[in-house]
Amino acid sequence: MTHDFKNKSQVILGQLSLLKEEVNQGSKKRIDKVLKNMSDLFDLSDKIRLHLKDQYKTYNMSLDELRRKIRGIVEEKTRYKYRDIF
Repeated sequence: MTHDFKNKSQVILGQLSLLKEEVNQGSKKRIDKVLKNMSDLFDLSDKIRLHLKDQYKTYNMSLDELRRKIRGIVEEKTRYKYRDIF
């Protein structure tokens, strides 16, 4: 998704750069502000991508490993929940 965002943004940046050559000084300053904000959006999109990548890591493990992990979690939670009874 960030790849698509960047591709479309590159088109906008290119068109703004071409337009900047055709306008007066006041308009050039406004275009520069837009270009700066587009650059900030690129940085933000990279930060979002990295955050999501870290948040949704994939793990490779066998079914037996997964069962052991789940069993361990359940046993730990069960022991904690009922520790006053035993």
